Amino acid sequence: AAWHAGENYDTIERFLSQANSFLEQNGRIVLVVSSDMPLASLDDRFQRYGYRVVAHERRPHFFEVFHLVQLEAGDDRQESRHASASGRN
Repeated sequence: AAWHAGENYDTIERFLSQANSFLEQNGRIVLVVSSDMPLASLDDRFQRYGYRVVAHERRPHFFEVFHLVQLEAGDDRQESRHASASGRN
């Protein structure tokens, strides 16, 4: 959505902080990330927001590598979201 995901990757940060409220039960997020980005830093962000990587594929493309990353919410995030949706939280 943004070149280099915004300053300090704030576009990704904002997306990860809000995405779980839009996911269906057992829903997944698919991101396409360039090898120009610091992948270790992204992994830290995924974990911080309660997501786990369930698939990661690398695709070479000209002078970079695209990383197709599939995330799903951790069990605690899915349970919390489901409880909120059903009015138990």
